[in-house]
Amino acid sequence: VRNQGKNINAHVRINGSGYFTVQEGTPQIKKELTDTTNYETIIQSFPLIIYEGETQNLQNGLRSYRSAIAMDKENNLYLITTDTHPFKRNKVTMNEFTEFLQEQNYHDVLNLDGGKSTQLHYKTRNNEHNVRNHRRIYNAITISRRNK
Repeated sequence: VRNQGKNINAHVRINGSGYFTVQEGTPQIKKELTDTTNYETIIQSFPLIIYEGETQNLQNGLRSYRSAIAMDKENNLYLITTDTHPFKRNKVTMNEFTEFLQEQNYHDVLNLDGGKSTQLHYKTRNNEHNVRNHRRIYNAITISRRNK
């Protein structure tokens, strides 16, 4: 993890992982990083689900709440989460989640921590929206407009 140009955690390579990066204000999802010093932000996560339009080798896994960060071919950024409402039973396997992501035509997708940690809070002009599991989390991705 690297935030505002400072390393928070040591770089650890995990086979099948990917990286969400920000360099000069431009977000990207990458499969490999050789030099980490040029990035303002780096988040390594596992697994990299889709890279350059191709599904990566994934294991199906158990049913769970899922979350991911994705980009389309036009470099638009998306944060995706399954609904965590306890009565809706929206847990999905990795294969089901991947199939949904493919249908959306995302170009690059990096899985984020899921399970009971899956949460999302966002504001529109008129409303606030929450998808949360009421569990304490210790890391979060925050995206906001910069005032220039």
